[in-house]
Amino acid sequence: MIINENKSKQAEQADLDDALDDTFPASDPPSQTDPTHGVHSVPTFPTEDAVRQRAYELWEKAGSGHGNHEEHWAQALSEIQAEMGSTIPAE
Repeated sequence: MIINENKSKQAEQADLDDALDDTFPASDPPSQTDPTHGVHSVPTFPTEDAVRQRAYELWEKAGSGHGNHEEHWAQALSEIQAEMGSTIPAE
């Protein structure tokens, strides 16, 4: 009885494998271990770290003076959003 059960499971797995072969092209088979294999996540809005880094670069370019941090932050956010094609409004 165990032998028949194993054969049944093997046949079931073979059917599943055939179905997957029909669904996914051989050039991009589904990953058996990583469900996100082949999925590329693209951020839709700038991260705070990215804006902070760009604002710092703008601050340095401007001579590292005091008093323009809000302008540098807004400019950095605007530049990064433009690069990303983001439509998230500035805070």
